[in-house]
Amino acid sequence: MESEPHPEEQTVVTFRLGGQMYALPIESIVRIIEIVPVTPLPQVDNVVKGVINVHSTAVPVVDMRCLFDLPEAPVHLYTPIILVRLHGVMVGLIVDEVVDVLHLAAGAVFRTSDILPGELGEVPILQGVTYVQGETVLLLNPPHLLKTERLRDITGSIASCPEPGAAGVPGGSELLSEIMVDEVER
Repeated sequence: MESEPHPEEQTVVTFRLGGQMYALPIESIVRIIEIVPVTPLPQVDNVVKGVINVHSTAVPVVDMRCLFDLPEAPVHLYTPIILVRLHGVMVGLIVDEVVDVLHLAAGAVFRTSDILPGELGEVPILQGVTYVQGETVLLLNPPHLLKTERLRDITGSIASCPEPGAAGVPGGSELLSEIMVDEVER
């Protein structure tokens, strides 16, 4: 079966998890920050490492290694968190390394439905596959990274936390760490 390339140009941010390169469409990315202290939340899905404060908003942080069933890796001072918007909610994604912003030409991305045998079924988390300098890059489909129900559970847990600065609750900088971040090139 001949695979059909995706017909539109795309700009993506590439990142690594283990030895595999992944990409996210730039439209879904709010910004990229370096790791900050993450406040753990009890009794929350294990892929959620906790929350961070981004401009007075509690943002859930997901460990992408855990989400993809990869072995844990130590977090370092410069470990990146990619802030994305999923179903209207900002979520932080901990990745091993952000590699580059790439402009993919029309036809450079192959749909997974054209590559995988039909009996394997749909793989909604993957938008497609491309090749960059001989390396396979898996293009992720942001709306399918976390199922809507799972995201609703996560945001529900966060909503039950008191707001920074509320009566008897320390202010944002005391409760959660906030840092200034650079905007992603668009």
